[in-house]
Amino acid sequence: MPREFIDGFDISPEMLRLAEDKSIYRALYIADLTGSLDAFPNDYGAVVSAGTFTHGHLGPDSLMNLLTMGRPGSLYVIGINKVHFDALKFGELIEELISDSKISHMELREIPMYSKTDHEHGADVALALIFRKSR
Repeated sequence: MPREFIDGFDISPEMLRLAEDKSIYRALYIADLTGSLDAFPNDYGAVVSAGTFTHGHLGPDSLMNLLTMGRPGSLYVIGINKVHFDALKFGELIEELISDSKISHMELREIPMYSKTDHEHGADVALALIFRKSR
């Protein structure tokens, strides 16, 4: 995909420097998903989050903040550690968002978190939360 279509967001300046070295991003932003994202673009056609909801330090409120970034109809693909999905009650938020017609076409896929399984977390499982923003 051409770089003029991909923006990157991270709370860590170090991670953004690594991303910059890849030369694939149009823009890179320091962003804290626990706070307001109003200062950032909000018209994306797709929002992908990988490695953000992995260790349980970010919960459903941060997912709500991500919803502000896409325009109506935008595709979201969000990876969430399965243990944290259950423990932090992401499912309750998802049900509420569907009930309030804020998201649609919701799909939940179970996927391995790591391609190499020869380490302590090798068997960890993530859920790929896939949906469209309705409004």
